[in-house]
Amino acid sequence: MSVAEYTKKSVTIPTELLASVDQVRKQRSLSSFVSEALRRQVEREGLADLVRELDEVHGPMSDDEARRQAQALA
Repeated sequence: MSVAEYTKKSVTIPTELLASVDQVRKQRSLSSFVSEALRRQVEREGLADLVRELDEVHGPMSDDEARRQAQALA
């Protein structure tokens, strides 16, 4: 198992948002919570890029097709 490297950064977060985070993060450290949230956001950005590329190549998905795909995933 490799050891992860860490970098310390300073960020500014709206007070209300931080209060909400503190209520939901339970026993996790703030650093752990933020790292997990950033990782998920990077994944979402990658998926959004993929969807844009697929739309460019194949055209956008119709509403009916989107419904069928959503039902298949449910």
